[in-house]
Amino acid sequence: MQDATRTENEAQSVSRSASAGAMAHCLGAWAAFAAFAACAQAAGVPGTQPAACGEAVVRLYPTAVVTDDEVRLADVAELEGDAARLAASWTIATAPRVGGGRVIEQSQVQQMLAQKGANLAQWVFRGASRCNVNRPKNRIAATSRPADANAGKGAGAAEAGGGEVAAPAPNSLEGVLRAYLGKKVADLGGEAAIKFSPAAGKVLALGRPEYEFRIADRGDQPLGLVPLEVTISERGKVVQTVPMLVQVSLKKQVVVAARAINRAQRIGPEDVTLAERTFDRPDAVGASDPALFIGQQAKQPISRGDQLSAKDIEPVPLVQRNDLVTVWVRRGGVSVKGAAKAMGTAGLGQAVTLKNEGSNQTFVAVVTGPRTAEVPVEVVAAGPDGPKERVR
Repeated sequence: MQDATRTENEAQSVSRSASAGAMAHCLGAWAAFAAFAACAQAAGVPGTQPAACGEAVVRLYPTAVVTDDEVRLADVAELEGDAARLAASWTIATAPRVGGGRVIEQSQVQQMLAQKGANLAQWVFRGASRCNVNRPKNRIAATSRPADANAGKGAGAAEAGGGEVAAPAPNSLEGVLRAYLGKKVADLGGEAAIKFSPAAGKVLALGRPEYEFRIADRGDQPLGLVPLEVTISERGKVVQTVPMLVQVSLKKQVVVAARAINRAQRIGPEDVTLAERTFDRPDAVGASDPALFIGQQAKQPISRGDQLSAKDIEPVPLVQRNDLVTVWVRRGGVSVKGAAKAMGTAGLGQAVTLKNEGSNQTFVAVVTGPRTAEVPVEVVAAGPDGPKERVR
């Protein structure tokens, strides 16, 4: 009787093993999903909830060596977790001059991550409180800290600096995700640079028609660490819904200063040029039309290579304080010309206060040209013969 029972149990065990083997092909692809989902939730990205495992850990080194012109996160810290590895190539500061050194504080690292959109409450910072970074005179082959040397290998390796790789198949999950994320940044111009976590490598190769994908946003940011939710179906049946975390940057040609521009200097065509920049926040994306800046005046000194934005310029003043301004008053077909003293500075289309030196009365006019302004006329009532006007 015991032999019969044992034989029956062994048969059931063999049956279960056979069933598990049959399911391995279907479920093997999803093994990477579970770990990656936990890491994505623990990454501190808007729209996700913290998980009990897979923290994004930054362990700052006490010393580090760099050879490039920028100090990146992977240069100064050991990184754990997919979110941390995705941020490995983010720039913290300008590298010291050759043969020199500088200090990177932990607070600088935290500030950089916050500017990129990371929720610091879900990141863990360990190790030294500051890192002494040196740049040797004799260039070496690699930095002293290869903490992220393998990050991004496989899927998305091109964006991780791992060399040229073949373009993903359009029907693969990676191809579908790249097309989806590219459309999200299309209005910003430029080209999307996308990097996936190494943990997503296997599932990114899944493709149609065997599988179908539905992608949903888990946040509203198009750049930075973008959280997504991917639902994967097989033969019309949902197999799994998994959160994913993708680093999306924008490469775009923007207007920069071709040479140093002084404060109050009028910007000419020779002062601006186009250069490629990479952006991780939509509000930082620059303009690509030099005409927006040519003819304007610099509000502050601008260094060569600096990106130009609306906050850097203002209209060139056509009327300066104490200028004698030609003033026009037009009513119907009648135009009256006079002169008044400017009490302030104004550019084209701006209002300026003027003073009639004969009566000492002040009034407001709109600048229409160099040392020229026009008194605006407004309608005060409508009579039987049409609208009545008065000079403001």
